[in-house]
Amino acid sequence: MMDDASSGGPGGLGVPSRAELAADFFLQGYNCGQAVVLAFADRYGLSREEAARIAGAFGGGIGRQRLTCGAVLGMSVLAGFEEGAVDPADKAAQKRCYELVRELCEGFKEQYGSTVCAEILGLPGYVKSEGPAQHLPVPEAFRARPCALKVQIAAALFDRCLRDKTRGTEPGAGAAGPGTGTGAQRVLGPGAHPDVPPPPPDLTA
Repeated sequence: MMDDASSGGPGGLGVPSRAELAADFFLQGYNCGQAVVLAFADRYGLSREEAARIAGAFGGGIGRQRLTCGAVLGMSVLAGFEEGAVDPADKAAQKRCYELVRELCEGFKEQYGSTVCAEILGLPGYVKSEGPAQHLPVPEAFRARPCALKVQIAAALFDRCLRDKTRGTEPGAGAAGPGTGTGAQRVLGPGAHPDVPPPPPDLTA
């Protein structure tokens, strides 16, 4: 397994960050879940085809049913590769994996107010969720596929969790550890993330 979490990207200086790679994959036409998994595929020894197939059904909130956001499902797949138990008797690994998934979901919900595709998008029949990322300006490059921003944030969340792991911070510590704030605050900082413009000042005050 590669360990490049501390570099912020798969190849160090001059190479796009994992979050930037995820957005780029999405803009190429991959679905939201595929884009997140593809951005980390080399870390887990996956070919592009393997990564795309693993997350191929996640787009549009699981087969365009507008259920759990595909980007969140992509993070969950990556959590399984990173911490998932391969032995059913390994309850410690299972616990680490579940804690990591909860932390990632918490971080995404702090940004978007929900992990449900229909709520994040405010589709007819749903109340649009509220969170600081809902107020971020969509970069011009993302106009054709604005969910690229959600993909980018999801990948940034997972990348920050990897960085925390290299520093020896256990999954879930942000939610319970003294003086560390919630999981999302530890991973990204309150209402902020590393790869897109910050929200307006009144949302971070």
